[in-house]
Amino acid sequence: MIIKLLRTGFQLAGYQDRRLTKGLSLAALDGCLLTVSYYIVAQLILSVFNTTISLQIVLLSTVGLLSCLLGRIYLSNLALSHVFGGTYAMMAEARIQIINHLNALPLGWYSAKRTGDLSVRLTSDLELIEWLWSHFLAIFTSTIVTMLLILVLLCWIDIFLALLVIITIPFSFWVMTLTQRVISRYDEKMLNTASDAQAELYDYIQGISVIRCFGQFGIAWKRLSNALFRQYQAHLLLETKPAALVALFGFASEFSFLLLLVSGGYLLSQERLDIQHFILINFFSLIVYRQLQTLGNGLIKLRFSSRAMERIKELLSETPVTPYNDGNSFVIPESNEITVQQVSFTYPEQSCPALQNINCHIHGNGITAIVGPSGSGKSTLLQLIGQMWIPNSGQILWGEHDTKIISSDILHRNIAMVFQDVVLFSASVFDNILMGNQTATAEEVIQAAKLAQADEFIQQLPNGYQTILGDNGYSLSGGERQRLSIARALLKKAPIILLDEATANVDTSTELAIHRVLENLSHHCTVVIVAHRLNTIQKAQKILVMDAGCLVEQGDHDSHFRQNGLYAQLWQRQQQSLSWQLTSLKKE
Repeated sequence: MIIKLLRTGFQLAGYQDRRLTKGLSLAALDGCLLTVSYYIVAQLILSVFNTTISLQIVLLSTVGLLSCLLGRIYLSNLALSHVFGGTYAMMAEARIQIINHLNALPLGWYSAKRTGDLSVRLTSDLELIEWLWSHFLAIFTSTIVTMLLILVLLCWIDIFLALLVIITIPFSFWVMTLTQRVISRYDEKMLNTASDAQAELYDYIQGISVIRCFGQFGIAWKRLSNALFRQYQAHLLLETKPAALVALFGFASEFSFLLLLVSGGYLLSQERLDIQHFILINFFSLIVYRQLQTLGNGLIKLRFSSRAMERIKELLSETPVTPYNDGNSFVIPESNEITVQQVSFTYPEQSCPALQNINCHIHGNGITAIVGPSGSGKSTLLQLIGQMWIPNSGQILWGEHDTKIISSDILHRNIAMVFQDVVLFSASVFDNILMGNQTATAEEVIQAAKLAQADEFIQQLPNGYQTILGDNGYSLSGGERQRLSIARALLKKAPIILLDEATANVDTSTELAIHRVLENLSHHCTVVIVAHRLNTIQKAQKILVMDAGCLVEQGDHDSHFRQNGLYAQLWQRQQQSLSWQLTSLKKE
């Protein structure tokens, strides 16, 4: 198991740190010195029984034991420093490898994963592996070396009694294997329930404002308490189920020692073994059993590390957008036109397709709107255009080039997206906008905020553009957060701008002002908008109408009306809703 764990760790880090190998070698020398100290004690015991004990022997033994002790302190300290250094360096590299892999995954993958579960894998699981590597690998190496050398000494004293000790070791490891199998049935459940509990706790804390507003403490608390109770049950099962086998492992050691005493006593009575060697056999066998117990307890703990490693490997098995460097970084399309050809897409772990056989052409330097009923596939199509997901079939062309052959770096550098769910960082307003373009000047940041209709409310903040936002901008309204997100996208000055319900939370006048800005930008940018308010996209060059994952209509506003299809129906419903009035009921 240790070899498998090391091999998997080397694969995870991508290399084998020499300090780790050197540290384990020093730990092996520490085990040799420990065996030498036991041998000195054994010789001292023999000298007592042989009545050859003297002050010189006592002094020499004392010097030898002190030398072994000082040598062990030096070697142990040096071994641990190398093991710790190598382990932390490899785990740091493993974290970098994981982050690089996460950067290569489709952006839409993150929306399908719970933040808490991902957080557990990147923190708790890796920390568990790191802790066990740094604290137990050196102990394992020293223990194994000591146990093997002591077995050699036992064979030198009496081969028959040594065999009685040796034959119990395979049985003990067989019991330990059974224990590992029992543990493996429950440790994954324990890790999963711990992940679920952390995810529920994260959701509970993140959604506390919504919970309080709707008075749903009972429902939210019940979900959290159920997750914590499942974690408690999983931990309890993990501790109790293998308890009998762990006891059997200890019994095997105790029974073998009892068998050794009886056998040694018999040989002693038959004068086939002298008393001093009988004592030495028992002395060394106790050392073997103690080392065996240390090894067994360590293997149980290593099992958790192995399971945590498997969870990390599952994360690394997720298919990236493109193999890391397969995209051609020199392919930069000259045209901003986008063509969607025969595209179909089904979300992972779902059977019903979200999009089916989509064909459309989005003209460069213009505005294209995507509309349709809720759940029709509007946002999914926009996410595919933005390379948040990869189509299951078909292709998306940017100019004349398939986006699959263009490097992700080029794609993301030339596409600005405003998501439906705004993400802001615990930094200043200025820095949040600056994320759109790190090389932008202060004047450009302010100009982008003005275009997004955000400058006015920013100026009213306590420190203006230098106001530090809380977690995800919790102190701002939904409309203010959206305007900051739009400002960030405008600052990027990308040739393609994708907006997913980007103005859903702003008032009508602000929305119209933002759309006027987008109209001006569309003279030199390709703008694609997912919209529900149809009156804001009447002037779009093309309107794509989605329904149940299919593209059912495409054209401009006037052509849609002449077709008198789904778009016309949606338009009429919205116009009717604008004329609705609330009337009061009076009692007669």
